Amino acid sequence: MIAAKRRMPNPLTPERASVDDDAVDIRYSSIISTNCIMILVCVLSGLVLVMPFCLIWATLIV
Repeated sequence: MIAAKRRMPNPLTPERASVDDDAVDIRYSSIISTNCIMILVCVLSGLVLVMPFCLIWATLIV
């Protein structure tokens, strides 16, 4: 008898990712966007907190 060979996937055709992979991608993309929002909030709040001191320092020098 001829043993059935396992068919090798064609590297030129993209395979459909499973639903679990899509869920993981969505989860990581939401984490990344949340981190970007938090970084943006921290940078902007830092600028708002530091700017008055810079203005006071600039007026004292001039």
